[in-house]
Amino acid sequence: MQKIICLLLPLFFFHFVAFGGFHEKNRPFGHNLSHTDYFPEKTCSVGIQVVACGAETWAIGTSPFLIGIYNMANIYFIKRLNREISGNKKTLQFAYFDTFNEKDQISRVNSDFRLNSTYQQKSVMAYYIYSQDVRDNYRLHWNTTISYFFDEKYPFSLRRPTFNRRKYQLNFTTLHEVKMTEYMGIQGELGMIHLEDRYPRLHTGASLFFKSKHWLVQFGFTLTGTLDGLFVSPDQPTRNDYQQELRSRTSGYNGPFDKDKIKEDFSMHPEVAVQYLF
Repeated sequence: MQKIICLLLPLFFFHFVAFGGFHEKNRPFGHNLSHTDYFPEKTCSVGIQVVACGAETWAIGTSPFLIGIYNMANIYFIKRLNREISGNKKTLQFAYFDTFNEKDQISRVNSDFRLNSTYQQKSVMAYYIYSQDVRDNYRLHWNTTISYFFDEKYPFSLRRPTFNRRKYQLNFTTLHEVKMTEYMGIQGELGMIHLEDRYPRLHTGASLFFKSKHWLVQFGFTLTGTLDGLFVSPDQPTRNDYQQELRSRTSGYNGPFDKDKIKEDFSMHPEVAVQYLF
């Protein structure tokens, strides 16, 4: 993926200088968890983050990132509930995820057996997004999402190890889309995930995006963790990504959880996109 980004970035900047200009029809899709109300209307967008085509009030797409990195087949369906050109918008999204070619890839590390990077997950997810113009250059997106996991032996990183171990997951997050100039902007994300659990996780992050009439490039990161995981204390000098530890076991999420480590859970997620709008 790094090679692809390195090849596309010079092309993007050449196109931006030659044919650049701010274009309202080309906006960011958002972050991995929190989304904007944007989708390509009566056209298509192709890139690392999303390949999607849309009509006036609906769109369908998939994420090449999940397919390539997670071996996870996925499909998204987006439906806009109102047709206002500007102002407040209500959007529903539905997603289906199912990994393929799952293998318990075991390797020997010193005297221990470790599980190599692999994923095994089957789940559905529903989004309700309420978007509003706070100022001319500031758009706020309220995201409520609920997921159900049929299989979560080795899930993606937004599914954290939980105390109550329920099959469903409830999240409430906000995404702040701010246009800084005609050619660039920032997105800030803040909210909570795993609201159904005894130990909800704080979810926060930011990204910077550049765009022209056709191209959009975005990079940033988000952090997810309990308060003890995000704010390290002197008696806890290191953070603990407990999911990665569980992924090193053959039992994965199907085995027992250490509830003390759940209290200190922490993770970081990249927020990268390179998109071309036709």
